[in-house]
Amino acid sequence: MRIGIDCRLAGRQHAGIGRYTAELVKHLVAISQNSPNKTQVTFVLFVTNKAQAQELLLNPPNFVEWVIAPVRHYSCKEQLIMPWIFAGQKLDLLHVPHFNLPLLYRGKVILTIHDLLWHYQRGGKATTLPAWQYNLKYGFYRLTVAHAISKALAIIVPSQKVRAEVQNFYPQTSAKIHVLSEGVSIQPPKSKQASVNLPKDYLLYVGSLYPHKNIPLILKTLQLNPQLQLVIVTARSNFALDIQNQISLLKIKSRVWFLFNQTDEDLAMIYTKATALIQPSFSEGFGLTGLEAMACGTPVLASNIAVFREIYGEAALYFDPHHPKSLLDAIGRLPQHHQSLIKKGAQQIKRYSWVQMATEIFKLYQSLVQS
Repeated sequence: MRIGIDCRLAGRQHAGIGRYTAELVKHLVAISQNSPNKTQVTFVLFVTNKAQAQELLLNPPNFVEWVIAPVRHYSCKEQLIMPWIFAGQKLDLLHVPHFNLPLLYRGKVILTIHDLLWHYQRGGKATTLPAWQYNLKYGFYRLTVAHAISKALAIIVPSQKVRAEVQNFYPQTSAKIHVLSEGVSIQPPKSKQASVNLPKDYLLYVGSLYPHKNIPLILKTLQLNPQLQLVIVTARSNFALDIQNQISLLKIKSRVWFLFNQTDEDLAMIYTKATALIQPSFSEGFGLTGLEAMACGTPVLASNIAVFREIYGEAALYFDPHHPKSLLDAIGRLPQHHQSLIKKGAQQIKRYSWVQMATEIFKLYQSLVQS
């Protein structure tokens, strides 16, 4: 069977989706290499360039084929050209690990929906585009998602929370949704020698800077306590200027550090040295960075939203994401819960495995190809 995977969003520069796609490919290939029927599967991986291919797999086996497709996601070119590129490979099944399935593609498709955030979060604060351009883009987004969800033979989601969201907007999809949690790949660093300059004691935020991530809550908390310091690690520059302007207005610039595009090894070291990771989001589909922090022995402070309760369980301290004083109170309770959180975190991450996720997805591939 020929399985195509759209990997154009793979890699660190594409944040959570990039991590998901890279880990999926790596573990699918490993599973296939260890399978007695490995000669019966060919993975056709669509990437934007050779550098991305090398980041995914340095020494690919002979059952992996590369297709270089320098087509930007969310573009008109994607809609017009990618259907022909996909179709030209005569795939038995195409896995699109996002919602950006081209409208004109006619082959069998399996989809991963990480969240439906933009169904809820919309308007001027959710974009850096002019209003007319944003409204046009938003309308096309809703059309693309509806088409992809309708077309897909199966839909993978990372949490029960996302399952509920998809069912809420698209009730007809209930029977084809599969909840397959993500995994944890970051491990404690072999050396704690910092390759970047860091303050001695700091709180940590890892992720993008979109408004729903609620970074201003952390900044206002720093303003309440002049002893607190914050390190922000992000792979994307979107909204960075807005956050930096808020930092200046709150007069906390000397206590906030920005780090961009860190390697996994450096990120693990940054996690390990942090006092705690803060997850202040109003909305998430999963919560991978919290699990990464737990894997590195770092306590997690998370907003009291359903998905974090689902994924982190009792292994985090929760706070009200609307009130800085609630976060400040959680920070104050850290010392008495520190060791307990580390132990609970070490147990919690055992529930999540990229190998298990990839194994279940491979089974889905097989069943859908045969159907």
